[in-house]
Amino acid sequence: MLPLTLFSPPASTLCMCDWFFLFAVQKLLQNAKVLQALQQQFRLSADVRSLKTLLLLPVSRLSPTHPQLAPSDFSLSLELIHRDSLGAVMKGLSVLELCLLVAVRQISELSCGEPFNFEMVYCGKQWSSLLVTPRYGNHSILQL
Repeated sequence: MLPLTLFSPPASTLCMCDWFFLFAVQKLLQNAKVLQALQQQFRLSADVRSLKTLLLLPVSRLSPTHPQLAPSDFSLSLELIHRDSLGAVMKGLSVLELCLLVAVRQISELSCGEPFNFEMVYCGKQWSSLLVTPRYGNHSILQL
């Protein structure tokens, strides 16, 4: 695999700050963590939009106290992008809310794309069967 390199324009057209920037980016691209994050993002999606999304967090963290991009910023950004958001949301739900979600899922599978509302879920057979069915030992949800 070829190493990542930057185009080097003629020396007469660059000022000292441009050289510093090119050197810092070249050094960053030689880091294994950064290469791994870029390669993983490329394997998932090879478009420019996903690259911009990956670079958003590291660039937004730049400040006078944090003047350069750090390899840890790239790995953190990749982790935040690909976090399981549905799992994180469902961790905070109560048992009652989870049962409602199961009932909604069952109704959506049975209704074949027909619209339904909350009352149909709450008063429907799927919800009532979840309430009466023993779930946790000998207790039903109503007894909890």
